[in-house]
Amino acid sequence: MKCPDCSKTLRNETRCPCGWRMSRDENLGTYPTLNDFKLKFEAKIKKHRATFTVDWFLSLVEQPRPEEAPKVVMRKDSSRWEWPYEDRIFYLFRKYLKCDEKFKRYIIAAREDNIFWRGDSPKFFYIFVLEVERMRKIGVEEYRQESLTKLKDLNLSA
Repeated sequence: MKCPDCSKTLRNETRCPCGWRMSRDENLGTYPTLNDFKLKFEAKIKKHRATFTVDWFLSLVEQPRPEEAPKVVMRKDSSRWEWPYEDRIFYLFRKYLKCDEKFKRYIIAAREDNIFWRGDSPKFFYIFVLEVERMRKIGVEEYRQESLTKLKDLNLSA
């Protein structure tokens, strides 16, 4: 970036020796979009030599929740965009790459049953899927009552 007053080249700086100072709005950039995110994510996938596409991986994880919308984070001298959904996807991507093939297949099979993986360990995720299937079989209300009874039993024995 060049200083608009003296034309000096600035590298990651918000001030110039001539006295010019970048305002927070100038440093902010544009509102992040899903297409921007997909391009950035595609570059990460290629870097790790993964064999799947961006859209396929995004179909494995939950859609962004309202509280995961992009927001401006104000800093002392500048501000920047923060996008919790993007952070969550990159976190899940890194964890997914570390999983063994058997667990990856299990994640995909669970997704086909409309169960989303949230970066849980294999041991926890296996139990979670079994509990979801059990809840679907006996019904939500009966499962809730059964869980509350178990919870009360645990509290009494402590």
